[in-house]
Amino acid sequence: VVAVTGLAGHAFGSWTSDETQQMWLKDFLPQDIPNIRVMVYGYDSNLTGVSTDNTRLMDYRRNFIQQLQNSRSSAENRPIIFIGHSLGGILILQV
Repeated sequence: VVAVTGLAGHAFGSWTSDETQQMWLKDFLPQDIPNIRVMVYGYDSNLTGVSTDNTRLMDYRRNFIQQLQNSRSSAENRPIIFIGHSLGGILILQV
């Protein structure tokens, strides 16, 4: 599973309960799916000072592809489930 946060999100905080501080991707999903590998992709998605052109999105996409390739070099044939919201969903679609 690869989880990608959205605009102004946090790589871990976006998937964590404010009440219990438990991250469902790490604390609950492995209980239901043994041997699952969960990766979280974070990037600077602050809303302040962001340029409106596509350059930043292209940089996000290039970096995401590179990080994904690096982390999967020994597991290229393993299936991927992507989870994303907001800009993270758009980033997933472009990759």
